[in-house]
Amino acid sequence: MRHPSLKRKGYLYFMKKTAIFLAALMLVMLIPAGGIALADEDEDGPVLIWEMTEDDAAAFVADPDGHQYLRQAASGGRPAYAVGADGGIHMSNRNADWQSLDIRDEWMEPGKLYTIVAEFSSEEPALFRFMNTDSPYATLIISAEPDTHAELVWTTGITDGQRGVRLTTPQGTHIDFSVTSIRIFEGGDSDVEAPSWDMSLPSLKDLFRGYFYVGNIMEPGILDDAGTVEMFLHHYNSVTAENSMKPGHVAPSRGQWNLSGADRLVDWAQEHNIRFNGHTLVWFSQSAPWLTNDDAGEPLTRAEAKDNMEYFISHYVGRYAGRIAAWDVVNEAFTDGVAADAIGELWRRYLRTNSPWHLAYANGIDEAAGECPSDYIYDAFVFTRLADPNTMLFYNDFNEESPGKREVIASMTEELNARWKDDPRNDNQERLLIEGLGMQAHYWTDWLDPNDVRDTIVRFAQTGARVSITELDLPIGRWNGYGERTDENFELQAGLYKELFEIFVELSDYIENVTLWGRADPQSWRAQGFPLLFDGNFQAKPAFWAVVEVGKDLPEKDWPEPQSNVSGDDIEPMPMPEVTPLPDAPSPDGASDAPPWWGIAIIAACGAAVVGALVVILRKRK
Repeated sequence: MRHPSLKRKGYLYFMKKTAIFLAALMLVMLIPAGGIALADEDEDGPVLIWEMTEDDAAAFVADPDGHQYLRQAASGGRPAYAVGADGGIHMSNRNADWQSLDIRDEWMEPGKLYTIVAEFSSEEPALFRFMNTDSPYATLIISAEPDTHAELVWTTGITDGQRGVRLTTPQGTHIDFSVTSIRIFEGGDSDVEAPSWDMSLPSLKDLFRGYFYVGNIMEPGILDDAGTVEMFLHHYNSVTAENSMKPGHVAPSRGQWNLSGADRLVDWAQEHNIRFNGHTLVWFSQSAPWLTNDDAGEPLTRAEAKDNMEYFISHYVGRYAGRIAAWDVVNEAFTDGVAADAIGELWRRYLRTNSPWHLAYANGIDEAAGECPSDYIYDAFVFTRLADPNTMLFYNDFNEESPGKREVIASMTEELNARWKDDPRNDNQERLLIEGLGMQAHYWTDWLDPNDVRDTIVRFAQTGARVSITELDLPIGRWNGYGERTDENFELQAGLYKELFEIFVELSDYIENVTLWGRADPQSWRAQGFPLLFDGNFQAKPAFWAVVEVGKDLPEKDWPEPQSNVSGDDIEPMPMPEVTPLPDAPSPDGASDAPPWWGIAIIAACGAAVVGALVVILRKRK
């Protein structure tokens, strides 16, 4: 069973017309469960202090920063604001979820509660949310059908470090929408507390110490949130930068480097002896155009792209040599869907031929010399190995649990590692080039058979590489729509997390790292499906306790501490143990037992890939 791409990100899923959400989804309520009755004037209840009128909307549109209660949220670009047909504020041309509308904090008094009531609407099925403008990002979400008004009610207060309340859409979504009404009520005096992490919970990293590292994502700005940092150090001993170390961010043009955020993260990890995973170097998405394309957007020649790759990797990886334990060298080189019966040895047939790296490496190719567009993958690993001989090199991909994709990834790894054996630049014949395979593990509760995950770990381990679970999350629903927030669904989610971690423990001899892709549900790129171990109020969900159940009584097991603070030749690669395959698993020797036509088939596949790439290039030039 296979499913389409999970990397279309959350906003493409909920924009599908079939994904109409019927129930309000509440992640955070900073008030008692019974709520607060609203009244225009009631000595025992909140008092209305402001209500948006059409004149207010017009004044805001004319001067988005000059309104008493409202302020534009326009980091990195601003939406097009207009007065809507219903007299509210309409927002269009949004390029990010945070480009929206804020309720200002300047008029809020510390220690007081405020109840904000807002109505949202859109022409599409959508989710809308209230959220804090700053970490720890408490959130409340509601769903809405097209052309209807959805009302959100949130009682909150201003706390240190907060600049107000944002009215927006979930992470990764930037559809047009309107805020049709806003009312603000003032409540009585109260001690207002932001959501906080429970530091008395069992530590995830301690539960699985000796079996595998347990990690999560971090960004430089989050390091300023003391509560989140304390929680991270309690639960995790491995860290991955969510976005701030991707090529498009760190090197927007040749010779221009934006490394302050990466420096801060690496320094922080080293200070706290946390294993650091670099993410990522070569990817078809979130890359820097100069690496693969000219000023007109056309593919560079193979030689030009190769030179740019070597320059980028040698400088970037070399900067952190000896400080980063592993790099995701190449990310998502294969197509979204690979047939279940795909022939692994013909892995080149299943590459993304529209990848800018693939297109550039096809431009000016010398087929007679055995060159192929897929050579960019090999070059990326070689350049990284030369830039930092001590870091572990990973290939990372999604839908990796499907049989076809698992096989092409494994076959690619075996072939390129065999090629490295004969490379004159290889000065250590005992070491693999591709030492690790990353399973992104972006799963769904209604579209997952944990046995497929187990089979993939076994097959990957048969290549000799270690395995990491690199981006684990498990939202409620399936690939074509998120599910409802019900106790039954949360129990289903918990059961699947438990099965997954049982598999990770069983096969821990071959697993390097298990990284969760997000700290709490509303901070996830798949927030609509509540995919993580902690809810929007930072409380442990049933899924957390299911994972604890797996780890609580494990026998102690020795394993080296993280090596992020070790440099130079002192770093030793993790051992590569022999693998006992599952009864129905492919033979570990399958790749070497290929029939005689194997080499001819690879040449044919390579030639087909070249033709396909050239067709794409010619179409772009028409």
